[in-house]
This record gives sequence, C-alpha cells and structure tokens, in this order.
Amino acid sequence: AQLGLATATGDDATVRRLREEIAADNDRTYDEHYPFSRIDDLFAAGQRPRAMAALGEAIERTPTRAGALRRLRRAMGGEDPFYRYRVDGAEAIRAFEASGRSYEGSPQLLVLDYMVVRLHEDGSSEELVHQIYRVQSEEAIEQLGQMSLPGYVLTLRSIKPDGRRLEPDSIAGLDHVEMPSLAVGDYVEYEFVRGSAPGAEGSYRSGGWVFQN
Repeated sequence: AQLGLATATGDDATVRRLREEIAADNDRTYDEHYPFSRIDDLFAAGQRPRAMAALGEAIERTPTRAGALRRLRRAMGGEDPFYRYRVDGAEAIRAFEASGRSYEGSPQLLVLDYMVVRLHEDGSSEELVHQIYRVQSEEAIEQLGQMSLPGYVLTLRSIKPDGRRLEPDSIAGLDHVEMPSLAVGDYVEYEFVRGSAPGAEGSYRSGGWVFQN
C-alpha cells in the first residue's frame, strides 16, 4: 500500500526506499518485472555500481529473463562474456583470399562459420554466431540482400573488394534490413548473440550441433 501511494503521488525517493526494503526481504516472491524498474531507478540516481550489482542479482534470480538482462549488462558497459571468443572477420577474409580458392560455380560461399555456446547452471544458454558469405551470383544478391537476424546484433555489414565496409540502415515498419549496394564479389558479415531459456526442470535445450568439415 505504501509503495502504491508513493508511486501514485510521484514520491520517487520513497519509492526507491521501499523498493530497497522489499529487495532486502529474501523471503518474498521475486517479481520478474521488478529488476528492470529497480535498475532504472539506481542508474537515474547516479548509483551505477549498485545498479550493476542489482543487475547481477537479477540475472541469478530470474532465469527466464536472464538473456535479456545479460544483454542489458553488456549494453551498459558491463561484462561481455564473449569478448575473448570473438574472431576478426577481416582476418578470415584475408586468409580465404590468400588461399587462392574461388569455388566458381557456387552461388555463394560460406567463408566463416563460427559459433560459441555458453551454458549456465540454470539450463539457460547463449550463442554467439558469426558468419561471412561471399556473394558469387545474382541469386546470392537476392538471398543475402535482405537480412533478419535474431537476438542482439553485434555486426552486420557488407564488405567491398577494396575493403570498404557498408552498414545498412534500419527502416521503420520492416522486419528486415536491406544490405546496401550489394554486388557480386562482395562479402556479407553478420554476428549476433541469442539467448535460450532453460528447458524442463532446468535442462539445456540444444538447437542442434554443427561439425567442421
């Protein structure tokens, strides 16, 4: 009742105090919507260390929202668990071109196919997916010219033979993005992180396994 009254009257200081008191009560049922408002309040009050600590607590206590909360932590400058595992796309392209292979006749060529999976104790998981395609036909221009990626996008661009990198613009109302000025000989690079909730009784649900040729 006190929290509702303070919220209705716009008493932000009292709202924050009561929320802190509620959070300290470990016997209460944890509200999955609560972490976002609490973290927002702490950041608004200039208490970044406490906000990041609250974010870490929320990740542990709300496994069904852990993926979204981890993405929020990365966006706020917190720990990026995939940082050490990310690879340099430009280096992959240089290695391919240095090999002298062309695979002419293939509409498109998968130059880099890379994935890292992080499993968490609660059964939730995150996947880092990084792929680079070489456009080798008009058919590939159609297939790769419109991209719709799941999760949190880290990289999305086309790379010209002269090394120029072009990033697409998002257009309101579209569920995909248009890759700019895509042509035969270009590369399309994308990298994203997607999360999965735990399976039944905290089990891990795999989307499948891919083995290197």
